[in-house]
Amino acid sequence: MTHDRYDLGAASEDDRATEQIVHDLRERVRDLNRATAGPPGLTMPATAYAVLGALASAAYGLDQTMRQLDEFLLREHREHRLGHDHGADLDEALDAFSRAILHARHLTSGLGEAAGQAQSAIKSVNGLPRPDDHRPPLSTATPSARPDLEVRRPNVEAPPRRQAARPRWARSRGKGA
Repeated sequence: MTHDRYDLGAASEDDRATEQIVHDLRERVRDLNRATAGPPGLTMPATAYAVLGALASAAYGLDQTMRQLDEFLLREHREHRLGHDHGADLDEALDAFSRAILHARHLTSGLGEAAGQAQSAIKSVNGLPRPDDHRPPLSTATPSARPDLEVRRPNVEAPPRRQAARPRWARSRGKGA
C-alpha cells in the first residue's frame, strides 16, 4: 500500500489545490468507511487499533484547521477585505461563524481524545484463530486449550447521560475584530 503525501508547496499553491485536498479527504473517509465495514478490510484488532490512532491524530489536526479558518476570516475582516452578498451585518455573521467554529473545535478535540482513549482501551486485545483460518495461532491459550479461560463480550451499553456544562463557545466573543 502506498501513501500519497502532499508536498507543502504543491498543497498550498492556490485555493483550488486547498479545495482539492478537502475533497480528497472526504473521499478517503468514504473509502475508510467501506474498508472498516468488515472483511477483507478489517479482520484484525491491530487494524482497529491503528485506525483509532490515526483518527485521533486527524481529529486534532482538524481542530488546527478550524482555528486557522477562524483566524483567516478575522484577519481578512480586520483588513477590510470582506463583504456580505446580501448586505447583512458582517460583524454578526462573523460572530456566528466564530461561535460555530469554536463549537466544532471542541467537538474535534473531544473526538481526538475519545478515539485515543478507545485505542488505549484495546491496546492489549488480540484476535484468536478462527476455525477457517489456516494461519498459526497467536497464542496457545485458546478457550479450547484453557477451559478456565472465559471469553467475554465487551460491554457495549451506552454510558449514562450527564448534564452538559455550558460550552465555552456559547459565551459571547463580542462584535468586531
